[in-house]
Formats: sequence, C-alpha cells, structure tokens
Amino acid sequence: MTSLLVKALDRILVWIEQHKPWYLECLNPGLSKPEIDRLVRELPVQLPTEIYELYQWRNGARKGDLVRKTAWLFNAWTFYPLQEVIEWHQKWTGFCGSSWEIAKWIPSPIISFDLFYYPQGRNSGQVLFSDSLKNSPVLFLDIESGSIVERKYASLTQMMMTIAECYETGAYYNDPEFDPYFVNVKVEQEREIWRKHNSILLEDINKILNFMLQTREAYSYSFAEVVDEIIYFGNRTTIELLSQILKISIYQNNNYDISTMIFTKREVVKVLGKLSNLSAAAEAVPTLIASANKDIDLENKVCAAYLLAESRNEREFQPFVETLNSNQLEVKREARKSLRQLIEKFPELEDDIPF
Repeated sequence: MTSLLVKALDRILVWIEQHKPWYLECLNPGLSKPEIDRLVRELPVQLPTEIYELYQWRNGARKGDLVRKTAWLFNAWTFYPLQEVIEWHQKWTGFCGSSWEIAKWIPSPIISFDLFYYPQGRNSGQVLFSDSLKNSPVLFLDIESGSIVERKYASLTQMMMTIAECYETGAYYNDPEFDPYFVNVKVEQEREIWRKHNSILLEDINKILNFMLQTREAYSYSFAEVVDEIIYFGNRTTIELLSQILKISIYQNNNYDISTMIFTKREVVKVLGKLSNLSAAAEAVPTLIASANKDIDLENKVCAAYLLAESRNEREFQPFVETLNSNQLEVKREARKSLRQLIEKFPELEDDIPF
C-alpha cells in the first residue's frame, strides 16, 4: 500500500514533469531497503519509516550548478543522496545544527540529519528523530544568521503534502518569462496550506512551554523558534502556559541570565497580544495586567504595560492611568506608550489621560 508520503512525492513529480522536466534527469534512482539498512546500521536509534520511504522513492539528486543542473523539487530545495547524509552525520556526530535547546525536552539520543539544501548560501533542511518521538519534525535553518528556524514542518509527510498542494493550487507557480528556473510563491496562500497540514506542531509547542516552566530555562531563542506556530495553533492550554511564564519573577531563578528572561517575557507579551481575539486570551489578559500592575517586580510592571498596548484592552485603562504616577521611569515610559496606542483604538479615552 502506497504511503501518504510517497503519494505526495509523486504529486510533486507530476508538477515537475509539466513545468521543469529537466530536473528529472538529475534525480538518482531509489535505494532498496537492504541498501538503506546497510548504510544506517550503526545509528544509535531506529531510522524513521519516512526516511526509508523518501530514499526508496529517490536517492536524492546529483549536484550541479546553482540554478539548472540539479533537481530543486521542493520549492527551490533539493535533497542529498543518503550516502552523503550518513557521511556528514558521522563527521559531525553530536552536532545538531540548530540551537536545539528547543529539543531539550526530548529524551536522548536525538539524531539530526541534514537532508535538504538550497541553491545559495548555507541554509540547511534537517530532520530530527529519536526513538521517543512520535513524529520527526523538519526544520529549515538559516545557518548564516545563527541557525534561525525559517520554516518548520511536523514531519516529512506533512512537508510533502504541503508542498504538493502548493504546486497543485498555484501557491507555487512557474513564470518562464520572469524566471524560468525558480518557483514563484504566493506567500499568504502558502502559509494557509502550511497551517492546514501542520497543526500537529501544537503538541510539541505545549511540551516546550511546559519544559520552560518546569526547569525555569526560559531561553529566548527557543521561544522565538515556536512563535509562529503559537500564533497559528495556540489553544487554551498554550495561553495558560504563556500566562504562567509571564508571572515568573526574573529575580527568583539562576538558570538563565536576566536579560534573556526579560526578552523572553516581552516576546510572550507580544504573542498574548496577538492571541487576544481568542476567548482564553481575552479572559487571561485582564487578570495578568491587573496583577502585574500591582507587582513589586519592575519587569512585570513593564510587561503589563506592553500587554496593555498589544491587547488594546479598554477595561484595564484606568489602572494604567494610575501607573503614570510611578516613580520608576521605565514603567512610566512604557505605560505612556501603551496608553497612546490604546487611544488610537479608543479615541474617546483621550480626555482621561493626564498628559
């Protein structure tokens, strides 16, 4: 029985045959299962079925120049032959590519395979897998910018289903007159298709936030890597976890430096502001603002001011008028900014502002 992954790969190939048929000659024939078994026999964990299926389908693409002489199948990405993937992994055993602090909640050992590459720069597409993982996420990293995660898929199957639908619906399209070699992208349509196929990422998001709470390891770069998914997929549990992170005092734990925690808390505020249209966030935001406004922790007061601005919550207007009398300059400054933004949404409040 043909898997969903192989069906999606075949759908991608149909589009390639129609629009960029010269790519096909660059694809290597697939490997047999015994051939793959021999290549991966020394790995400390079981190779995921998805990677078997991918390399039985085709064994990557032959390298060519930056534009034409290889098969850029996956929206300007292609994949290495498995022999090269294994060779690279053996050279860099223990190196995981991304910050991967985000993966601390996953029991070891964790394997990261560099499967995909891009025609320009040092970007990398990695599959993360472990015997303890239900799915093997795929992360596309901008290595030159410090291994920033630019795109994440819940699994190889979800990645290929996303790409196949983008080709079929015109989210990825060919414009020979503009650029005969690369695929053009309708960004918003692509994003919605990605969202449709990758909602399972929410399970990992909540595990990461739980890990941050339990260990008090509020790494700003870990949180930054899941912001997009939180905004798209966040639910009541996610909002409750974000609220708890926001209540952490920056002075009560030594597992992180204060500047990192401040940055993370302010990023949490921005996310809660963007989620304020959800009922759970609408319930949580006023409570957080009110409690933080009374807090002796300066940073929590500042975060409350940020949250007022992000959520544009009219109900918490009056407590922040009182905050303008604070003798803490940063709190007063952020409160002023927040109230000005609130007035943009509710002009009738301007007469009550004492400045």
